[in-house]
Amino acid sequence: MRLAIVVCMLFAALFGAAGCRVPDEPAPYDDGHYALSLGVTVAPATITVNAGNTASVIVAVARGGGLSGSVYLRAAGVPGGVAVGFSPHPLSGAILGSTLTIAAAPAAAPDRYPLTVHASLGAYEATATLTLEIR
Repeated sequence: MRLAIVVCMLFAALFGAAGCRVPDEPAPYDDGHYALSLGVTVAPATITVNAGNTASVIVAVARGGGLSGSVYLRAAGVPGGVAVGFSPHPLSGAILGSTLTIAAAPAAAPDRYPLTVHASLGAYEATATLTLEIR
């Protein structure tokens, strides 16, 4: 959780507070251990791409309670004429951040589109929303 707070503070300094939210820390069990958890944050929360160009956002993942393993990312709600990719992908070991690159084809329809970034690790999944504006 401390790493998630540090990452969130870094995002706030770079992009402002919008889009930076640290998932609530899970309550400990009676034996003092914490529940396993997964969280994801996207910064900035709104990105503008001119048709025919690319833009990038940062995706940060927080694993809690000792959850370990590779985290897989995907984007849902991607409109026609737009391609997305995550790098690095999947996230493993101490790597908890990825760059989401969004490429809009010259013929991509100008509009605002809600995208959802999904992070999954086994049965655990977390989502973050992103607004994509194509001009």
